[in-house]
Amino acid sequence: MTSLMEVTLCVVGTAPQLLSPDLVNGMMCSLAQQSAEKIDRYRAHAGSVFVRLLHSNNPAVPHIPHREELLAIFPT
Repeated sequence: MTSLMEVTLCVVGTAPQLLSPDLVNGMMCSLAQQSAEKIDRYRAHAGSVFVRLLHSNNPAVPHIPHREELLAIFPT
């Protein structure tokens, strides 16, 4: 999950066109699913990666579905 976050943030900064809406949707859904995992360590880490990607602004991760609603639910 950490590698996914680092690579995503790197791609966003250099070649954001590589991040298709389907790819970002699948990635965020998988992170949301992992944040409901039974093992606390995985759940906490998935949640922090999800929030970090959601709140990244320099530049923002494109195509996050329901971004505005998620930002309201998960404030900084």
